[in-house]
This record gives sequence, structure tokens and C-alpha cells, in this order.
Amino acid sequence: MIITNARAALIALFFGVVFLLYYLRRSYLKYFSTIILTLSCLYFLLPTQKYVDMYFRLERISTGRDFILSSMWNVIKSNWLFGSGPAGSKYEMYKEIPYMLGSMEELYLRHHYDQIEFGHAHNFYLFFLSDLGIFGFILSLALPFIFLKISLQTISLLQKEKGENYYLALGITAFGIAMFVRGIFEWAGILSYGTIGYDLPFWILFSIQLFLNQKYKTKENFS
Repeated sequence: MIITNARAALIALFFGVVFLLYYLRRSYLKYFSTIILTLSCLYFLLPTQKYVDMYFRLERISTGRDFILSSMWNVIKSNWLFGSGPAGSKYEMYKEIPYMLGSMEELYLRHHYDQIEFGHAHNFYLFFLSDLGIFGFILSLALPFIFLKISLQTISLLQKEKGENYYLALGITAFGIAMFVRGIFEWAGILSYGTIGYDLPFWILFSIQLFLNQKYKTKENFS
């Protein structure tokens, strides 16, 4: 992730690591917080700011995606109840485009328009809202809630034993948290249509978590 400069993945990794430290080495959170605080101070005090900005492409945070989000927000406002239909937001973009044809913003959007078929919002939650309306948005918010509820229950069931399944459940939960945080910046990897290769890792791990949950819940009921 560091080599490929994946900003969304790095932010997601941060939240996953914090979760693991909280359960496995809570005392290490102090050191982790100190390191983050120190690096933040060095960023502002030392002449390294331009290199950090260059690596994370901070000058591009508000350019490019804000063009897309402006267009997608107009699509959402016009189709907020039922959405544009599965993969239909693409065909609504130019009806609601807030930029002049031929402008820099429109050219950027056109490139993005031709590049992918769906997921134009670059956000899992807005992707569901724009395509499936308010009901899709509720589903996108329910998924992390259901996942966390089952995962935390599984961790609680396994906490006394603290065997390999306990650490497996922790790892799966950290992965899920990271994916839902990443969903703020990217559309794929959780639930979509036609891209099972992107979503399969999440659902395989979630299935394992469900299996562990049912196995140890049944075991607890019979004990």
C-alpha cells in the first residue's frame, strides 16, 4: 500500500490497526498515539511537508473527485427515493451535469464516464444511494452495523478461550472495519453487481465469522 500510494487503503489500515491494538495490546495505543502525534508535529515543523504532500497528492484531494461528487449529488437529489436503478447513475450524470460542455471539469467527467460502468460516486454509501435510492442507502449503512454486531458478539464468545479462533475473529473484524472505512473513499470491495472478484474476500471472511458465531453460540447454549 505504501509503494502503490493507496491513500484510502492507508487510512483504512490505520483504523484496522487501532482496533487490533485496542483488543490485543491496549497499552501500545499510547505509543501508537505518540508516534502519530510526533509525525504530525514533524510534518509542520520540518521542511518535509512538500514531500509528504507530494506522496499523498494532497493538492489533488479537492480536485477531480469534487467534480464527480457535484454531478452525482445532483443525480441523487433528482432520484433520492428509488435511485437511478442498478448501474443507472452513469446515464443520469449528463442530465444533471453542473459544468459547461468542453470545460476542464466536463472533460474530466467524460474520461471518468468512459472508464467505468458504475460506482461513479467513488463512495460505497453514495453509490448505493445514487443507484438504489434511500432504501439502498439504508442497506449500505445496515451492512456495517450487522457485521460489527455479529463480529463483536463472536469476539465476546471467544474471549475466555483466546485460542486461534479468537485471533481469527479479531483479524476478520479489523478487516471489515478497514473495508467499511475504505468505503468512504471507494465503491468496490463490499457489495456491488458484476464485480464478484472485488467483493468475494469480504464475504468469504464474513462467512467464516458467521460460522464461528453460530458454532460457539450453540456451544454456549449447550454448556
